[in-house]
Amino acid sequence: MTTPPQDLPRRGLRRVSRWWGGLSEPRQVLAVWALVVAAAVSAGLWASWGGDVEAPEVPFWDVAVGKDHVCGLRTDGRVVCWGLNEIGQAESPEGIFRAIAASGGSSCGLRADGSVECWTTSFPVPGGPFTAIAVGPSGSYCGLRPDGTLECWGALFAREDRESEHPSGRFLDVSVGESQTCGVRANGELECWDGASDLPEGRFSGVSLGLNYSCGLRIDQTVACWGKEGRRQVLHEHGRSFSAVAAGEYHACGLRTDQTIECWDIDPMFNIYDSRFRLFGELKGLADPPGGEFIAVSVERNQSCGVRTNGAIVCWGHNPLLDDDGNPLHAQTSFDAPAGQFIAVSAGIRHACGLRADHTIACWGNNSHGQADPLGGEFSSVAAGEYHSCGLRATGRIQCWGSNRDGQTEVPDWKFTALAAGSHHTCGLRNDGKIRCWGYGGFPFSTIVARGSDFACGHKPDGGARCWPLTDAPSDVPDDVEFIALAAKWRRTCGMRSDGAVRCWGSSSNERYPPPYGCELDDDGTLSCWPRPEPDLSAPPGPLRSVSVGDGYACGILTDDTLACWGDETPLRLAPEGVHWRCTVKWWSRWLSPFNTCR
Repeated sequence: MTTPPQDLPRRGLRRVSRWWGGLSEPRQVLAVWALVVAAAVSAGLWASWGGDVEAPEVPFWDVAVGKDHVCGLRTDGRVVCWGLNEIGQAESPEGIFRAIAASGGSSCGLRADGSVECWTTSFPVPGGPFTAIAVGPSGSYCGLRPDGTLECWGALFAREDRESEHPSGRFLDVSVGESQTCGVRANGELECWDGASDLPEGRFSGVSLGLNYSCGLRIDQTVACWGKEGRRQVLHEHGRSFSAVAAGEYHACGLRTDQTIECWDIDPMFNIYDSRFRLFGELKGLADPPGGEFIAVSVERNQSCGVRTNGAIVCWGHNPLLDDDGNPLHAQTSFDAPAGQFIAVSAGIRHACGLRADHTIACWGNNSHGQADPLGGEFSSVAAGEYHSCGLRATGRIQCWGSNRDGQTEVPDWKFTALAAGSHHTCGLRNDGKIRCWGYGGFPFSTIVARGSDFACGHKPDGGARCWPLTDAPSDVPDDVEFIALAAKWRRTCGMRSDGAVRCWGSSSNERYPPPYGCELDDDGTLSCWPRPEPDLSAPPGPLRSVSVGDGYACGILTDDTLACWGDETPLRLAPEGVHWRCTVKWWSRWLSPFNTCR
């Protein structure tokens, strides 16, 4: 008798039920765990096959990876960049491009008319049309003219000790490294200058330079990698089947003719680094590309990216948009000031803290060291340093949170009436008018009102502010003077005496990125800055009660006691739609924070 099709599912369920009921409880638990593991493995295989990446609405067809930023070229010719943006390397230029290049902190594009545009260099870009563009990690550039001749510019080619200029003749491809350049001539021969010798045999169609090594793609679709002058030459030989090759610092990747990606570590014997750096690359998964089919690949020091056949970009290695704990650095910027009423605000380098009307503290911005996680309870004042913050309790006790690398959060057992936070140090004003500081005067920090290497600012009795030159700078904290207020910035601390005189101490040397400007609050609450800085900090959103200037941005309390911040953009730019991150951290190295590829 044949079982009707509609009865088959019911018979199957009854058999499974009888089988399950016949299992002991331990075996049932084991079976459940087996199903969970099988599901997890299936999900992992699906992800490795590329099933976790969907095609974007506007797909990409090329990608260029820098040290901590990435640029993608969409199919409609638009360029989109993301990642670290301290010097504008992740800015997305307007217009239509047909090629892009990135390395180190540099980004360039080849426009539709053949002109080159670079948005991170002070070197003048040659005019006229190009057919290809190459960027080096040290801010050096080469382009191929329509007749195949080379033209190079930038830091490497401006050196006085450079042995020779780039050679003449026609080239098919060119790549710029840290201290050398290589090109493929029209006949397929390799030619390198500035420290390259004993090149591999064969005819080539492409070349890519890493750190102290290079890789070339032969016309027979094999790949050869060789070392720089003074090191054993042939590092790797790979069989036929490659259509492109890209060399990074610790690893190289090739795009096979079947559109899969293969990566390999560079033997440290042939690099300037020792075996620790190879371990660094292995733990980060730099040579562990995702599965699936790709049309382009680009690699750099800490990360790699590939463009899938569906136009989506997948990156692996070190994620510049995540902090050490895997949290998005761009989740909250220095300008996302919280709502509510405030009575004081203090701006640090990449974070700020405000004292609410109820005397609690709220912080926002970068939180890489816990500096934006304030302690609970009521405070009478607050100060934000570079990687730490402090608050003064009504009892006179100071409490600090965040980084304690230099002891800046180890508060001595005294009572204080005021506090100030520098880069890596903190100071408090005691009841007896004496100032005590702890920690170390480290990196840049701004005062409450102004910043610079030759002045400080303090509040005037009428509620305004005035600034003065720093002329008195003894090396030690003065112990024979009573003060009524203090401020800290950079490696310097200043105190104001009861008679209005100011005394400063510390060092103003070796300060990173000292912006040459100051700001002052007028009696009507308007803000004036000098000289006019970039970005323009002289355009606050209205009359202010107080202001605090950070590193390229400022925060102020408006007349309605709300906060407003303005100035520079966040130093990070979000990845656009269609870009995905693949975590490749080794399970056995998750406890090694510096090697955690989920960063």
